[in-house]
Amino acid sequence: MTEKVSLKINGKNFQKWGQINLNLSLDSIDTFDFTTPMNVENIDFRGTFQPATYRSVEVLLNDEVVLTGVLNNKKTSLSSKDLSLGGYSLPGVLNDLPVPPDQYPLEFNNQTLAQIAVEMGSYYGVKAQFSHSPGAPFSESVSPEPAEKILAFLIKLAHKRSLLISNDARGKMLFFKPGKKAGITSLKQGELPLLDVQVDYDEQQLYDSVTGFGAVIIGRDPEKFTVPLRALSGVNRPFIYVVSDSQGADLQKAVEFKAGRLFASAIKISASVLGWRNAAGKIYAPGDFVSLYSPNNFFYNETKLLIRNVRLSKSGSDESASLDFVFPGVFSGELPKKLPWQ
Repeated sequence: MTEKVSLKINGKNFQKWGQINLNLSLDSIDTFDFTTPMNVENIDFRGTFQPATYRSVEVLLNDEVVLTGVLNNKKTSLSSKDLSLGGYSLPGVLNDLPVPPDQYPLEFNNQTLAQIAVEMGSYYGVKAQFSHSPGAPFSESVSPEPAEKILAFLIKLAHKRSLLISNDARGKMLFFKPGKKAGITSLKQGELPLLDVQVDYDEQQLYDSVTGFGAVIIGRDPEKFTVPLRALSGVNRPFIYVVSDSQGADLQKAVEFKAGRLFASAIKISASVLGWRNAAGKIYAPGDFVSLYSPNNFFYNETKLLIRNVRLSKSGSDESASLDFVFPGVFSGELPKKLPWQ
């Protein structure tokens, strides 16, 4: 099946693109990039792609909207016949911009993550949606630094509530926890659709335990919480850090989230596959599961993995996908009890 990709820029359909890539993510903002033939003699072309106009855009896949956001010019070259463009889902503006100067001084007292996200998103027309509870109000006042980007600030707060931030197809900022979708796609070395697997091992960033020390309270020893990586039992490589503004259940959540992200950064797994659809006929999507068997990468056992990022690439009729994986449970501190080579 050949996939149909189209763009709607400022409400007008546009299909004269060359190569296009859709970058869909579980825990960051979706983006896209594409090329189109340069045609500055055409008035409509000039109006559509004039730099620094931040046109609204919808990306449609088989006539279904998959991304609603903002168009950005990327690069022009005298020797090139193509214009390079890209864009991101609407919450991407919060990754570019800080709180407007007229909103300072800004401080949130005893407010929930939802209340904070709704207010901060409203500065630039971004709506926030929660598919899981935003958790209890923050017991201490929280405030962004004057130059701090809004999305970076919200991500720090979301991690304290064990939540991820991404976006939905209509450009809302989505706060959620990964689900447990049914169905697993099997990818095996030497069998299509698997083309290649790459695993980057950063063993200097791999630890057998993660311990976080909580807020200091006068007259009491600081609380601490430890997440063990049982798969590395017998190895002495502790990671210790300070979670200065957390106690009790908040401390536990913060350390579990930290442990998962450290583990995910220590073993980075990616695969390239032929086509955009899995064995069930569904387009690969963040949050889906695969079973990977690849002895050349030390994956001697079929290992269940979670898709973190998907890059769908199309040039003419050629279609391929690049998939980035993490081990299931890393975003909740449920580290694997067995590694693929054990």
